[in-house]
Amino acid sequence: MFFLVSLLMDISGLLTAAVCCNQKITAARLLLVPAGAVILSMLLLVFLPGYISYVLIMHAVVNPLMVLLVFRPESLRDFLRLWLTVYLVLAVAGGIQQSIRLQTGMNSEGQILFCGILAMALFIVWQCRQRVLGRVCLVELSFSGQTISLKAFCDSGNLLRDPDSGMAVSILRKEVFPEEWAGELSETARWIPFSTIGRESAEIQVVTLDKMRIFLKGTVKEIDTPRIGLHEGKFMSEPGVQMLLNGSFC
Repeated sequence: MFFLVSLLMDISGLLTAAVCCNQKITAARLLLVPAGAVILSMLLLVFLPGYISYVLIMHAVVNPLMVLLVFRPESLRDFLRLWLTVYLVLAVAGGIQQSIRLQTGMNSEGQILFCGILAMALFIVWQCRQRVLGRVCLVELSFSGQTISLKAFCDSGNLLRDPDSGMAVSILRKEVFPEEWAGELSETARWIPFSTIGRESAEIQVVTLDKMRIFLKGTVKEIDTPRIGLHEGKFMSEPGVQMLLNGSFC
């Protein structure tokens, strides 16, 4: 019973974090990694001499390792975001006051109430932050049998389209575009006009790839022959964002 309850809670937390943070996740890792973590937690619970040491190892080693193995984040920032999201989901699902009481041994109603209010405030801050980060998603671009993964912002304000075909055009930082792809696509690349708030008239180079996969809000969208505009320099203050998706994909 302990194994099943813990496994379902971990899977729920990881799956919700994947949906909230727009991350790619596979069924094998979603099942096998939490199962291994729960088995390890059961062994620790049996063989460790004290409950405090068990709690410390679980929170400082086992749970962070589980998040790393399931999501394989590329940066410390991504890892912390996913880790905190999993903990927030588990705290809300299990009851914040009950979780605090079990983990800390608090018996004072005032202390438990204060911790509950603090947790609620943190949840509100997290929700406000999600309004921005919720639009940052994982995108895979494929061409000639090769695939690259990058972070993209689902920008409802990007309405750029190819004037000839009418196809939606997403914007990619030219610095992250593979050089071998650029060499193969140099002959078929086109220049189309575009305008922005700070720039009334300009042209951008547009290439056509084989496929684009967008991991957004728990769904996977596949776009065949996507049009990608290559932009020089950064276009967002949010670190790590390398691409602006067209508004029709959001």
